[in-house]
Amino acid sequence: MSIEIEKMLKRHSVRGFLPTQVDRNLLERTAKTALLAPSWKNSQPVKLFVISGDTKESISQKMIEDADNGVPINPDLKMPDQHDWPDNLHIRMKKHTIERMKYAGIQRHEKEKRLEFQRKMYKFFNAPHLFIFGLDAARPWSILDLGLAIQNIMIAANMSGLGTCPLASSVYYPDRIRETLDLDKNIKLISGIAVGYPDPNDPINQYYAEKLPAEEAIAWYGG
Repeated sequence: MSIEIEKMLKRHSVRGFLPTQVDRNLLERTAKTALLAPSWKNSQPVKLFVISGDTKESISQKMIEDADNGVPINPDLKMPDQHDWPDNLHIRMKKHTIERMKYAGIQRHEKEKRLEFQRKMYKFFNAPHLFIFGLDAARPWSILDLGLAIQNIMIAANMSGLGTCPLASSVYYPDRIRETLDLDKNIKLISGIAVGYPDPNDPINQYYAEKLPAEEAIAWYGG
């Protein structure tokens, strides 16, 4: 197995970052991999916004204020009800949450700690950079193209020694992002990724989500 594939197989979500800024050239090379992702009929619908510094902090603070004030989340891509998922999938999701919280040092009954963890999500786990992905005049089919672009970036970042964490929460308050970046309302913000160098001393970075055995997810036919 090649070194590149070995690195790809070791990718996992990083939830504790060092404050070190990523070199601009490396950040640009990583971002440009999104442009190399395939898209339906080469439509290339994905918009990528790379956010750092004071702009990132401003967005983070606005989201925390909204959350603390009880403002309901209003993502452009509506969140599914986890309980509507098939039982076998819901069990995995629940297990993931429980295991992740163990590594974060949070028990189920510790409400304030759980709220603080939510605030960390709105701080993008202190990552120095935030990649936000949008679609211009979003169409359902373009979601597939966006997913391919996101995966390109996460693999490229991992192979360059960077850590990433896809964050649905980064677009829970999309109007806050649009107003800060002065974006057109027709641009729908779908997801985001925290990007930076992993903090090796943060216990939560020792957590690796359990993956299905290949025989449970892959079927072979015809030889």
